[in-house]
Amino acid sequence: VTNQGDFSWYSFACAIAKEFKFDTERIKPVSTEHYNHLFMGCCAERPWYSVLDCSKYHRDAGTQLPSVIDGLKEYLGNYQVTPDNQER
Repeated sequence: VTNQGDFSWYSFACAIAKEFKFDTERIKPVSTEHYNHLFMGCCAERPWYSVLDCSKYHRDAGTQLPSVIDGLKEYLGNYQVTPDNQER
């Protein structure tokens, strides 16, 4: 079961950066082909587009989960950025 919405890893990283008011310009998308090339074929073949379908959960539970962004905000809500845990 997962939150509603679909995100790439790039979009997810940008959403996290925005929550902490970090500059998202430093985050660059990387294609699967490029990543696989960088790590010498370490990756399994991936479909071009795949998202989890939680429609059966929503139907059976009678509820919808929050969006990815809302879930992220809730998760990060108590996290404090300090000089000790902020990457430079």
